[in-house]
Amino acid sequence: MDNYYLNQLIGCYFNQDYDLSGETIHEIMQCYLESESPEMANSLLVDIDKFLIQPIDIEAEFDKLYHYDFSPKLWGITAVEFLNSISLQTKQYLGVA
Repeated sequence: MDNYYLNQLIGCYFNQDYDLSGETIHEIMQCYLESESPEMANSLLVDIDKFLIQPIDIEAEFDKLYHYDFSPKLWGITAVEFLNSISLQTKQYLGVA
């Protein structure tokens, strides 16, 4: 499965230098939303939706793909909670929530 836009978000904004974009998940997402185009944000929503409907263990798959850059566990949430949270924030930003 191609998660290009989710990969870009995690690799560019939630990496080891995340603090350049913000101190909280909400702040980092806000930086992403203000920096990227609405088309990118919409494509991110598609990637998140595709990721969440996969018939697999979402937590294990997320950890396998992104453990070098980002772990929601370190923020006290699950991968599903993280994906749902950034999806909601993106929808609200785009005015589609």
